[in-house]
Amino acid sequence: PVRRGPRTAPDGTAQWYPIGRLAALLAVLASAVSIVAGLLFADGEGLEANVQLFVDRFLNEFQGLDPESRQASSVARIIAAYFPGGAMVSWLLMVAVNATLAQALLVRFGRNRRPTPVYSALRVPEWAIYVLIAAGMLTIFGRGGTVGYVAANLIPLWGALYLLAGLAVLHAVTRDRPGRPLIVGFVYMLLLLFGWPAVVIAGVGLGDQWAHFRRRIAGEN
Repeated sequence: PVRRGPRTAPDGTAQWYPIGRLAALLAVLASAVSIVAGLLFADGEGLEANVQLFVDRFLNEFQGLDPESRQASSVARIIAAYFPGGAMVSWLLMVAVNATLAQALLVRFGRNRRPTPVYSALRVPEWAIYVLIAAGMLTIFGRGGTVGYVAANLIPLWGALYLLAGLAVLHAVTRDRPGRPLIVGFVYMLLLLFGWPAVVIAGVGLGDQWAHFRRRIAGEN
């Protein structure tokens, strides 16, 4: 269980629960919800069919697309394929952003219980990569069924943890460097405008697990 307060290290210093593990626990919670949803719809048409029905209705009511048209059918199929994963990633990132803003406000008014974490030191637990690998294998071998569909949507969720780690690497390696605000701002602008750079940044976060970019470039432990 997550401790409400810090634990005392052997040297007497207070140690708070690492933010990387907190993010992983959020991913575990979202994964559990996705798996339960898959089990609930296992006896019917399946989770994917129900998600596609929801997307069809959304496109019809809010976008004015006829669900029987070929265009609407293609769009709905593409959206439905990773709709749960996208929703879980959005939830995870919003929790992370809201937690960061809440901590900043608490510090501003002197109400924070824990010191502000060093966000550039965020590290994903080593066991998370095995969850990602397992999801990839289940996606391949469970293709066409509920298991494969749920597993495929867990990939972007757990990949988002490495996106956070990649952003931590960005902040760490640009610390004390000239033009840091411009570099960081440019990267975030690319993320917001295009989205695809998230895959590259997640790759950097994943690579940092073994290559230790922060240790080599920024001198972090």
